Amino acid sequence: MKQSKSIKDYLKKTFLKYTVIIIFLLVFVFLISLCVVFNYSVIKVNREAGEALENELTEEFEGYREGIEELSLNKEIVQALENNEVDSYVNKLLYEFKNSRNISSDFVLINGNEEIVSTSFHQDDEEILSDHVFLRLLANELKQIHYKEQTIHNRIFGESRSYSYYFSTAVSNGAKNVGYLIFFIDDFIDTSVDNQLVYITDQYDNVIAKTNNYHIDSLGKFTVDNGQNLVKIDENYFYMNKQPAMNNQLNIITLSIINVYRNILIFGMVTMLISSFIIFLIARVIIPKIFKKTLQPLNALIAIISNGNHKDIFNKSTAVDELNVIYKEYTSKIEEIRELIQKNEEITEKKRLLEIKHLEAKFNPHFLYNALEMIKYEITLNPDNASDIVVKIAKLMRYNTNFGNTLVPLKVDLEYLINYCEIQKLRYGKRLEFKINIHNDLLDIPIPKLILQPLIENAIKHNIDYKNNLKITLTAQEISNHLVINVIDNGLGIKEIELESLKKKIYHKDEEIEEVRQIGLKSTQGILRLLYGEKYGLRIESSYNEGSVFSLDIPLKEVNNFE
Repeated sequence: MKQSKSIKDYLKKTFLKYTVIIIFLLVFVFLISLCVVFNYSVIKVNREAGEALENELTEEFEGYREGIEELSLNKEIVQALENNEVDSYVNKLLYEFKNSRNISSDFVLINGNEEIVSTSFHQDDEEILSDHVFLRLLANELKQIHYKEQTIHNRIFGESRSYSYYFSTAVSNGAKNVGYLIFFIDDFIDTSVDNQLVYITDQYDNVIAKTNNYHIDSLGKFTVDNGQNLVKIDENYFYMNKQPAMNNQLNIITLSIINVYRNILIFGMVTMLISSFIIFLIARVIIPKIFKKTLQPLNALIAIISNGNHKDIFNKSTAVDELNVIYKEYTSKIEEIRELIQKNEEITEKKRLLEIKHLEAKFNPHFLYNALEMIKYEITLNPDNASDIVVKIAKLMRYNTNFGNTLVPLKVDLEYLINYCEIQKLRYGKRLEFKINIHNDLLDIPIPKLILQPLIENAIKHNIDYKNNLKITLTAQEISNHLVINVIDNGLGIKEIELESLKKKIYHKDEEIEEVRQIGLKSTQGILRLLYGEKYGLRIESSYNEGSVFSLDIPLKEVNNFE
């Protein structure tokens, strides 16, 4: 047996639960806000710095490639190398290009004998370079491949000068190489790039440019594991981003220090946990006292309702507005229940009256007279057929006079309609066609009994004399949790003025009705609204000389079967 709980215990537990939820939400919001700030102030700035440096390097390197190619094709430089005489104009061209670049460099112009004929290096550096094997090896390579650019891993000039990259090309007069032009790129990163530590490495982690000398080993390699984003270096914490550049030949590594954010996270979480614990303890102590005082008027209200001594006692014993509202709602609901009981009784009576009127209106002497006339002729011409007609009429009369449940499955009412229409087809022959187009999945849906037959009879009665071939189609479909049943005919239709008048008499309770058709349609509308509510019922659409559509809108929900 389930143990009952008092409202006091329930409210206490609920309040504590939501207190914990609010605390967790505050911690969550704190963490989210810290992540957002970290993303915009660290990650975004870090990546933008890397992307900006990548764009700058790409632009500058492309400028060097284009410039060195133009210089190698310059006639004055080619002629100077052929004559082994470099004049001031050639030096001017080389210095102007060197000075036009944002990334500093030094150039060397070598003749065909691998001798330096022009350079921007100082004399000491020129002598070192002239004697170094690097220059001869590079000249031999340029004889084969004409152009080469590459990182420099060894220090040609010792510790005094550091060059990280070079662009080189052979200078040719068309028939043979007459010399070679080389630009050595200096350490090409500014010492401060948006407060970031920046390293540029090749594919093998060799550092070719940097803003400082930390984290570089004796072989010139970057020593930090660049496969992680958050790294610890010398008791400091950094966010690290690796940006590929130059078709993955170079890597731009940017590091942003995040010690401040780490401290904020640690101290913030400690503060939140301590505060949350204090709030939870206070809530556990204060909540019972608050609820004890708050629930006194509610207990009084429960006692008043249980004893049946209503309004006067309650108004004198409490001044809580909310509980007065509860009491008023309680008394209001009692009245609503009484009205619903009375309405249900009206529905039951309306159902019985509707079935009686339906029996009188549909199985009138005129219909029985025509049916008996058909039986008389069929007995003479086709006795077996006459027997079938008698059976069908008996089924119709039995179904009409059976005061069963208000709701029946759709398939049950369709059986009645089929019998009814077959009798009518015997009377009118080929002038009448009746077709049912309803999916099997809808056949078990409950609908009001005898709700469809008045619509079929109206379609026959008001159109058969005007059509040589009257077609009546019955369809049904499920639309937005509603069952919509359509009776469609190709009859005479209804003029617009007459249609508006008919709708007015059917939809308004106070309108008087005159014709039998209006009685049947108004009764159909009335029973649908009594059973399902004001927003459901009968809809009529008609075009004169084209036909009409009578639609029943029924909700797909359970409705009490009134006896």
